[in-house]
Parts: sequence; structure tokens; C-alpha cells
Amino acid sequence: MSLHDDLRASPLFHHLPAPILERVGPSAVQRRFVKSDKGTLGDLVDAVSGSFHVFWQLDRDPMRSVNFITAHDGFTLNDLVSYNDKHNQANGEDNRDGNDQNDSWNCGIEGPTDDADVEALRERQIRNFFTILFLSQGRPMFLMGDEVRHTQGGNNNAYSQDNEISWFDWGRVEEQGDLFRFVSGLLRFRQGSLLYRDRRYWFEPGGTDVFWHGVRLNEPDRGENYSRSRLRLWAAGPGFEEIES
Repeated sequence: MSLHDDLRASPLFHHLPAPILERVGPSAVQRRFVKSDKGTLGDLVDAVSGSFHVFWQLDRDPMRSVNFITAHDGFTLNDLVSYNDKHNQANGEDNRDGNDQNDSWNCGIEGPTDDADVEALRERQIRNFFTILFLSQGRPMFLMGDEVRHTQGGNNNAYSQDNEISWFDWGRVEEQGDLFRFVSGLLRFRQGSLLYRDRRYWFEPGGTDVFWHGVRLNEPDRGENYSRSRLRLWAAGPGFEEIES
């Protein structure tokens, strides 16, 4: 059991003052689902629902749970879909530093490429990640620059790189304008939706009703060989909407 697990198992943890937030991690569930690893749908259901089975307790606000795909340490979101392996040679430790288990997928080519099909796939994967993040219950967190495909060249431990590897390239804001507008639209949707003001977990009695569908209505396939899935969120009452993704 890790220190993190020890703390959460302690009775004191559940009586921390309300402003205390906790990151929901690791983000391996979302990463493995987006790159089509088998048998991940069941765990994704829980992650999208604010990790209900991990964090639920009476009167706990689901917004105290912080969801994320990337953070300051590890791959940027662009590098998550562009590299299978870390490339930390510039750190001077013979690429031994940094996490070796990134649950990343390069979409067929390692690193930068002019292949239009690979680039289109990477763009879709990035949008998939943002969609899952912003449609999940809880408080979303993403790494600055992910909304414009900031890259560290595959370096997943750039703490020592005060140079072009870690610096933010402001030119990408215009270059990646379509993605920037897509992320901005997700943010506006979330801010305007009553679903994300719900102070009950969706699986909690009295919370928002959540329905999962597979290829057939009301038949989600959470087995090892699932093919496709659809998420439908529905809540009764004025001002609520239905979402499909």
C-alpha cells in the first residue's frame, strides 16, 4: 500500500476541510481507453463519474476530485500521442530518468512527422482526451499548452530544461487555432451546463442519471473485447440537457 493509499484509508482523510482537493490519478485509465486497450471501459465509467467508487462519502462534493490527463511532470498531451517512448537524453542521465510507463501511443510514427494521416489521427486523439476530461464529473485540470499542442520533444521529465524544450511557443496559439477553439468550446459548454454544478455524484441516490450504451441501446460492452461505446448523460428537471459522446 502506498503512502497515498494509507492517507486515504485514514479516518482523518474524510474529515479534511472542504477546500482540500485531491487529484484523481494516475490517468492511465483514460490514456489506455483512448489508445484502444481492451478491457478499459469499466474503469472509464468510474473515472468519468468522478471516481465515485474511490471517493464517495456522505456529503462529499464531487468537485473536490481533480481529474487530469497530463500534469507538469510527464508527457505533454501532444507528446502522449506522438511518442511511444520517453526521450530524455538532454537531461544528461542517459535517458534513465523519468517514467517508463506512460501509456502513450505515437499513432504509427515516433515523433514529428509530415504524414497527414498520422497528424489527423493525433489531432482526433487529443480532442478525444479533452472531451473525456471536460465531460467527466469533478474538477478538470490540464497542462498549460496542451490546448495548442505544446511539445517537449518526447521529454517526460523536463524539470532541468530552461530552454526551448520546456519554453512555451506562443506562435502555436495561432498555428493551432482550430484546436484552441475546440477546447474553448468545451470549456464554455461545461461552464454553462447544470450537469457540472451537481453537488451529488452521478451514481449517488438523487444524483444525475447516467446511461451507458454499446453497439445496442442499454447494452454497454465492458468486457475484454468491447468494440464501441456511447455515453449518454440525462437528468430530469428544467435546464438540464442530454449529452452524447
